Amino acid sequence: VGESKVVQQGKDADYLYFITKGQFQTLSRNTSHTTGESRDRLLLPGDFFGLEGCAGQPCYTHSVKALGEVEVYRMPTATAMRLFCRDGWGPVHSQLLQMFVPILENTTLH
Repeated sequence: VGESKVVQQGKDADYLYFITKGQFQTLSRNTSHTTGESRDRLLLPGDFFGLEGCAGQPCYTHSVKALGEVEVYRMPTATAMRLFCRDGWGPVHSQLLQMFVPILENTTLH
């Protein structure tokens, strides 16, 4: 598989993704600067992306593209929220939000 976008910045944050194989790259257009500078981050097996929906954001704040052959599991945001909010999953939900909300706070929402 060549490079292909899995998530498009600005689209509805309907899914949470978990990487099991390969690499992905985040791409974010920072429209608050005149340069339109992009910020890139490499995602590896074990990483999640698409957590914006779980953090209450309506849209993805980054585009994410696959780099070569990958395997990723996709879960609807509503299912992820029900799963993480069940009894006993509260600490997992809290840890996920603690990990990713700072990332979301440093992004530009459209």
